[in-house]
Amino acid sequence: MEKLSPARKKLLAALNEYQESNFEHNTPTRFFKMIIEAVDSNHDGVIMMKEFETLLQNIGARDKMTQEDIEEIFEELGDEVQDGDGDGDGVERVISVESIEKRWTPFLHVMWKQE
Repeated sequence: MEKLSPARKKLLAALNEYQESNFEHNTPTRFFKMIIEAVDSNHDGVIMMKEFETLLQNIGARDKMTQEDIEEIFEELGDEVQDGDGDGDGVERVISVESIEKRWTPFLHVMWKQE
């Protein structure tokens, strides 16, 4: 846990709270897979900032993370890709699902509700 940035700790805490309140009978691994499927709403293998913000809103955690926290997570975990929205600003930062799975799986034990 000490390796995580404050922003990633906030996210993990928000996910943990949501899991304990709504999916307490699911294992952290199963819950994590459900979250990944939900956040990658268009199933293209990358998570865009808008998708991430929608997830936070849907789980009631948007007010627990600042825009700076979100940007920090995308800066730490993301990759720059060509922006496909045609507004001419060039690049957008996204996080690949593969990257999230690789970097977050070691922390799933934290989400396991301790009896």
